Amino acid sequence: MDDGGAIVTVNSVERAFAVLRCFDVDHPARTLSSVAASVGLPRGTARRFLLTLVELGYLQLDGRLFTLTPLVLTFGHSYLATHDLPRVAQPRIDRLAADLGETVAVTVLSGEDILCVACASSQRVVTAAIAVGSRFPAHATASGRVLIGHLSPEERDKYFATVVLRQLTPRTVVDRRVLRSDVNHVVEQGWSTVTDELEMGMRSAAVPVRDPEGVVVAALNVSLQKSRYSVDDIRYAVAPALSEAAAAITAGLRRTN
Repeated sequence: MDDGGAIVTVNSVERAFAVLRCFDVDHPARTLSSVAASVGLPRGTARRFLLTLVELGYLQLDGRLFTLTPLVLTFGHSYLATHDLPRVAQPRIDRLAADLGETVAVTVLSGEDILCVACASSQRVVTAAIAVGSRFPAHATASGRVLIGHLSPEERDKYFATVVLRQLTPRTVVDRRVLRSDVNHVVEQGWSTVTDELEMGMRSAAVPVRDPEGVVVAALNVSLQKSRYSVDDIRYAVAPALSEAAAAITAGLRRTN
């Protein structure tokens, strides 16, 4: 902050992290031109950032392709090691994943996405491909609607004013009024379910996870094959199981304070 209390940002830091974030599951390796186009930088500027990150050890260059190095994992490790939520949640979601036979995740809101901070998979052959660090558009997920719904009124208005609602499947809700109405319903109901919006054939359900003061800090989500679960199954079996696990996580967080 400056002396007047205003937040001052450093453009070079913003750009460096934008360069790192443009490497993802869909783009594990990028050329200079690809990075420049993705981040919106001139080629010369992008090249200087890329080579600096190579020098620092966060990227490696093989021919024309840049890729992330394992050094970037230090950020995730530091978060997991210093935050109670993933550590407290893990044994609870391990049990829930075993009981349901499905993939269970704890997610937080990160910009317009949800970010997985803890995950447990079942032994079932066909399960959702989710891992710690996975990101998904919040508007198309049950977790996202829970988390959007529990933003402050000002933050929620900002989200709806600026979010880019991508059409991920033919069923994805991209009408702001419809999405806002659904989010309001989720808050009143206490749980959320989404079908075919992130991926066809998949259904998900989520509930809020609260800290000891009652503030929603995350969402607990289970990903399901639509063919195996009806909405009534979620209402009468899955959602209550999620809520029980979420309450156990809150109790665990209370004991760490």
